[in-house]
Amino acid sequence: MGTLLKPLMHKLRPGKGKLVLAPKQAKPFYLSAEWRELMRMIKRKRGNQCHDPDHPVGVPRARGRIYGDHVVELNDGGAALDPNNVMLRCHLCHQRKTVRARITRFHG
Repeated sequence: MGTLLKPLMHKLRPGKGKLVLAPKQAKPFYLSAEWRELMRMIKRKRGNQCHDPDHPVGVPRARGRIYGDHVVELNDGGAALDPNNVMLRCHLCHQRKTVRARITRFHG
């Protein structure tokens, strides 16, 4: 099993070959009043829709939950409350960007 998955793995069901990931826990920062206010302001100004330039063609940009995603992740030194470091992304785009950032960080 790859080293990249070890921090994400909750348990491996013996004999079943199924990887069960631990539920993601939001960092306390993302529950703070400052972050929530910033998100309200950004969504009010930009609209509650995905702004990812790689958003799939034909998929509505305002579908489902919209996340405030740090362009430069906090783990990589990104500014936490700078609106210029936050892009609104749908679930699909947010996952794709996060996985790419983790892989890049892992490989140094």
